[in-house]
Amino acid sequence: MATSGTPLSFGEVLRLRPVRRLWIAQIVSVFGDFLAVFAIIALVTFKLHGTATQVAMVLVSFMAPFAIVSPLAGVFVDRWNVKRTMIASDLIRGVLVLALVFVHDLYLMYAILFTMSVVSSFFIPAQSVAVRTLAPAAGLMAVNGLMSQAQQGSQIIAPSIAGELVQLVGANSCFLFDSFSFFFSAALVITLTIDRQAGRSEASAVLDSMRQGFRFIFAHSTISFVILSMTAGMFAMRCFGALLSVYVRDVLVSTFCGLRRAEYSHRCRHDRRDAVAHAFRAARPAAEPCSVRAGRNGSGGIDNRGLRHDGIDSRRNAGAGLLCGGHFHHRDDPDPARDAQ
Repeated sequence: MATSGTPLSFGEVLRLRPVRRLWIAQIVSVFGDFLAVFAIIALVTFKLHGTATQVAMVLVSFMAPFAIVSPLAGVFVDRWNVKRTMIASDLIRGVLVLALVFVHDLYLMYAILFTMSVVSSFFIPAQSVAVRTLAPAAGLMAVNGLMSQAQQGSQIIAPSIAGELVQLVGANSCFLFDSFSFFFSAALVITLTIDRQAGRSEASAVLDSMRQGFRFIFAHSTISFVILSMTAGMFAMRCFGALLSVYVRDVLVSTFCGLRRAEYSHRCRHDRRDAVAHAFRAARPAAEPCSVRAGRNGSGGIDNRGLRHDGIDSRRNAGAGLLCGGHFHHRDDPDPARDAQ
C-alpha cells in the first residue's frame, strides 16, 4: 500500500472490498443500461421501422433528464441517506426496465426511458458521495478513473452485444439482463457500510443550496462555459449517434439489397434464356442428311414428304421452296408447270 499522500493505483484501490463491490455494481448496472437503450434503438429502427425522429427520440428521452434533473438531484441527495437512495434507485429502475418486456407502444417506451433517467439522476450523485466515503483521499483519483472506465467501456461493448442479442433472441433478452443488473447492483450496495451524516432537509436549506450552487457556476465563466458546452455537445452527439442506425437501414442496407436484387434478376434472365434454348434444341427433330436439302437461307430444309423441319408444309407456302441446282424442285413448287417455261 502506498504511503499517506501518495496517490493509489488501480490495483491498490481494487484491493479495498467496498470499493471493489461498488465498482462491480457500476460495471454491471451501466452495461445493462446501455444494453437496454441500444436494444430499443435496434427495435425501433429495424423491427418497427421508425422514422429518424422516432429513433432520435429514444436517446432524447434517455438523456434529457440528466441535463435537467441532475443539478437539482444533487441537492436532495446531500440531505438523504446515500445507501437507501442507491438501493431504492436500483430497485425502481429494475422494475421499470422489466416493464419494457410487456410494452409494445413506442410512446410508453419513451416514458419508461425518461422515468429511468430521472431515477438515475439521483443514483449518480449518491454514488459519487459513496465513493468519497468508501475510498481514502489518496485513492479518489483512481476510483473515479475506474468508474469512468466502466462507463465508457460499456458504451463501446454494449451496442455490439445488443445488436447480436436482438437479432438472435429478441430485445426482451436485453431488457431482462438490464433488470437483473439493477437488482444485482442493489444486492451489492446492501452489503456496503456507508457512514455519512445527512444534511438538513428543510425546504429553505434545499433552496439555499440550489442558489449557492447556481451562483457558483455562473459566477465563474470558465466553469459555466465548460458545463454548458459539454452538456450541449454530449446531448447533440448522443442524438446524432442514434441516427446512424437509420443511415444503415435506409442507405447501406437498401443499397446492398438493391445490388443483390439486380444480380439475382440478371441471373434469372440468364437462366431463363438458357432454359429456352435448351428446350428448343430438345424439341427440334434431328434431320437425316440424306433426306434434307439445304434451304434458301441455309437454315432448315425440307424432307422427302415436303415438310419443313419447323413443321410447316412447304406446299402451303409458295415462298418456302428450296433451290436445288438452280431450279425449284417439282415437289417443292406449288405449280410444277412453271419449270417447263
